[in-house]
Amino acid sequence: MALDGQKAITISGNNHYYKSFGQFACTGAPLFDQHNQLIGALAIAGLDYKNPHNYIFYQYILSLTAAKVQARLFKSHYSALDVMHLSLSKSGADTDESINALCAINSRGEIIGLTNHAAELLGYRQHSEVLNQRVDDVFGKNIDSLANLAGTNIDINSNQGAAIIATPFLPSSTRSIIRTTSVMSSQKKGLSDIAGHDKYMIATTDRARELYRHGVPLLLQGETGSGKQALVKVLHAEASFKQPPFITINCAIADISDKSVDKFLSELDSIRSLHRTAGQEFSATVYLKAIDRLSQKLQMQVVALLNEIDVAIQGVNLESVNTLRVISSVQDEPVELLGNELLYPELFHRLNGACFRLSPLRERSDLKWLISQLSQELAQYPVIISDIAYDLLLSYQWPGNFRELLNAIRFSLLCGNGKSITDIDLPNNIQQHRCSQAPERTLSQSSLANLSVEKSDAQNLRDTLESSNWNVSKAARRLGISRATIYRKIKDFEIVRSE
Repeated sequence: MALDGQKAITISGNNHYYKSFGQFACTGAPLFDQHNQLIGALAIAGLDYKNPHNYIFYQYILSLTAAKVQARLFKSHYSALDVMHLSLSKSGADTDESINALCAINSRGEIIGLTNHAAELLGYRQHSEVLNQRVDDVFGKNIDSLANLAGTNIDINSNQGAAIIATPFLPSSTRSIIRTTSVMSSQKKGLSDIAGHDKYMIATTDRARELYRHGVPLLLQGETGSGKQALVKVLHAEASFKQPPFITINCAIADISDKSVDKFLSELDSIRSLHRTAGQEFSATVYLKAIDRLSQKLQMQVVALLNEIDVAIQGVNLESVNTLRVISSVQDEPVELLGNELLYPELFHRLNGACFRLSPLRERSDLKWLISQLSQELAQYPVIISDIAYDLLLSYQWPGNFRELLNAIRFSLLCGNGKSITDIDLPNNIQQHRCSQAPERTLSQSSLANLSVEKSDAQNLRDTLESSNWNVSKAARRLGISRATIYRKIKDFEIVRSE
């Protein structure tokens, strides 16, 4: 009856088919495996004292035992895989009630395993309704957030409106690694941080992630500071919870001396050794930075290595996944590099499983958002940026891209009050860019401009005082006028310090 009804049940002595069993109460509970398949039942028999409390106790003991068996099977099955598992419970509920409320999530943030009890807590009827959904959609938190909170209880509202407590657990091989790096979790970058709100970059990073996951060799092209290495690191970090090695080889310095050449060849030998000892799982990411800077002789050494480890996917099986993943980068267009014989054709075709161009800052549609986000990350709180400062930052060409933008914002925050950025806080080269871009004015334009001089002076003085934290001496030095003039202008323009 427990098998048919798939729930715990007690048959009292009076209800036995055989009268000879009348003195016994028999209790049974169904037993499920890690995939919620019925695999048997547990049973217990004892003297029937006609006490309903005894029946409840028997059912509780068997149901708890069956839940522990399923939990053990679930954890044993998924512990062999590179997955995170969540233990779920209702707020204020007894721990025993949720011992088999478990969920398994792979490194891509997909729910690949779930017990029926966990599905019920989330507000679903069957576990099959939740399988293959994104963890963001079901729990409202992404995979990185859960990984950074491993071992802690998290209050979560599911997409079905259920209020639950979730406790994430990582594969045992990575728990110590996560704990040692959790202090920096607030600075951890994801693909969304790199892509921002730019549609082209969102599409580029999404495609790169999918191809990288299948071991397709990637070739990244972009100007200096455009985020090539940052993208590689994020792809590597999101690919596995087990944190396999990340190997960076800076090809730009491989040819500067005999010693550097020897080091480069030694690094290639290390990759060979890693490939030979690797199993069937993802074993490492190799990042060949500035691959076009290698001499043709060393480029051929890389070709020999790639031939040996067979980076390119062979055959027609789209699910093939290489254990060793190779990403390379160049600054200039690959076609130009080939035409100028700076990139060996055979190496190019080995590395070019897919080529992605990363947009420079001046082409990004979300530059204003990036400036705001980077300012907030550096200051650790929202930063007020004046309209004039924004205009200068948005019109600047940013030849150094993210590196130059980071330096400019850091400079502006340190030279100002740390809470806001005005045009006078910006580095000189950005301020001078305004002058070089200003068109020549005709007499009539100058006459019209004079009408707004007083208003501009007032705004400029107000911004300078705010960025100097109303230190009049500091503001006077910045504007090149005396303190007395500052006080006179404050009175003339009726400037009041904001609270």
